[in-house]
Amino acid sequence: MTPISAFSVFVSIDSANAADKSGSKNVAVENSKKKKTSETNSTNSTNPTNIAICAPTNIRAHRALQVPTPKIKPTFTTKTLTLNTNCGDIVIEADGTKAPVTVQVLASLANNRFFDQTLCHRLEATNPFILQCGDPTGSGMGGPPFTYDDENKPVTKPNNYPAGTVAMANAGLDSQGRGTNGSQFFIVYQDSSLDGNYT
Repeated sequence: MTPISAFSVFVSIDSANAADKSGSKNVAVENSKKKKTSETNSTNSTNPTNIAICAPTNIRAHRALQVPTPKIKPTFTTKTLTLNTNCGDIVIEADGTKAPVTVQVLASLANNRFFDQTLCHRLEATNPFILQCGDPTGSGMGGPPFTYDDENKPVTKPNNYPAGTVAMANAGLDSQGRGTNGSQFFIVYQDSSLDGNYT
């Protein structure tokens, strides 16, 4: 397998009209315009990406946009998040019944163009087999000016995060015992023994 050093990601979610379980659809358009989408939480069947077809990118890490803290009013609906990358689209089905706050936060970040023109900054070619995205700074330390608690953590078992799972990256609990989820997420591309500490 050829390693991927970076993805350029263009993300936008029209959360008011995002596809839901009834099958309604939106138009997907590149960069900051309305796109076909929904949101994130756990698993999605994935089609393998042929790394050889990834287009070169000139996207560079940049300062994170200042975005407002979303008003959390979970709708408990499943939505779809589409990442338009230089290696093709990655479609993530986000289960708002299991992670309603996460789905709403990701929708808000995408609607505020937080993810546009960002790099997926980390690829683990060995276990835990993840691609990590969602940090405009590309450092693994960037994110929005707010955090939120974990949701829908798996029961600990050998394969906590099977291939196709999307999980929120975090820095553990803060000094007051609160979650540190923000904008960064993992896409698990092969069954993983990642610890069960992630939404």
